[in-house]
Amino acid sequence: MDKSESIKEIAIALHNAQSEMSGAKKGSVNPHFGKSYADMGNVVEAIRVPFFANGLSYSQFPTFSDGFVGVETILMHVSGEWISSVL
Repeated sequence: MDKSESIKEIAIALHNAQSEMSGAKKGSVNPHFGKSYADMGNVVEAIRVPFFANGLSYSQFPTFSDGFVGVETILMHVSGEWISSVL
């Protein structure tokens, strides 16, 4: 994980956004296991309004390091603060 020097404002905004969120709807079914799950569209829909209302946004970028493919997710706040992690 990496982050901006300060995360005070992004922490407050994330706290407020999470208090406004409900769980993502499980609108897709895994045909192999027959279980329902929340796909990326359902997750985005669950966070879209609370994130916008609290000055939050995110981006995801493909990465390649040491022969491994991954994705970097960056959580950003209008203050310029950010948190990122690579998986």
